[in-house]
Amino acid sequence: GEGVMDRLHGIGGSDTGDLFQIEPYGCARRLWYEKRGVEPDYPEPENAHMKRGKKLEDLAAEEFAEATGTTVRRSTIEWEHPYAPMMAHVDRLAADKTVVEIKIPARWNWIRIKRNGLPESWLLQGQHYCETLDYNRVVYAVQSVDPWEQFQLTVERDHELGKAIVAKAQDFWKQVKEGPAPVAFDPGDRRCAGCAYRNTCHGADYASLLVHFQDREGDPIAPEAAPELSGELGVYREAKALADEATAVAEETREALTKA
Repeated sequence: GEGVMDRLHGIGGSDTGDLFQIEPYGCARRLWYEKRGVEPDYPEPENAHMKRGKKLEDLAAEEFAEATGTTVRRSTIEWEHPYAPMMAHVDRLAADKTVVEIKIPARWNWIRIKRNGLPESWLLQGQHYCETLDYNRVVYAVQSVDPWEQFQLTVERDHELGKAIVAKAQDFWKQVKEGPAPVAFDPGDRRCAGCAYRNTCHGADYASLLVHFQDREGDPIAPEAAPELSGELGVYREAKALADEATAVAEETREALTKA
């Protein structure tokens, strides 16, 4: 993926979900702050998802090569679009101008992606890569850690979508250079609750704008006005992640039983 400093100089593939404000995480205004080099109110430390991806990427790439019989090579350069403010660091490359994008989501998310298809932000990321590198397709290697299991999905280049990404990137980069900032979400949007720029965006009294310290979906957040709740919030989020995984596994098992 793109390094932090490199990403200040253009729109990376992983930025595309923000560019198009794809739920549940995408926010063009946050991206605008990042690209202008604004210091975040709450710097985001490397989380478990990021660590998992970095530490297991090579193993997942080996799994992909073994499972598909495909020879892959690491790409060590920063690719730049010939005229748009777009750049890319891709995971692996293969023959016939193919990008191999490795994803290692949590188990519950892996199950849902296998059932329901790739997230829209991942599809946009892949088309960004095709457009920037002038490649033909993206193969997604989606790896589960426990149990160790992988599936692959191939998405061909969509030239019309690529043109739309280029146009959007050009318009956005003009905003980065000249302003104005993209319109902010309502403070109750769940994307705002954990945003590193929530005070810069909504004001220092952001927490007071929220109703009962919940986002609009009803999930509790960690407002600065109640730091004593941060420990309980961590327990809640861990329990919710376990519940999501249990639900996904139950759905997968039920589906398998109905096909038996």
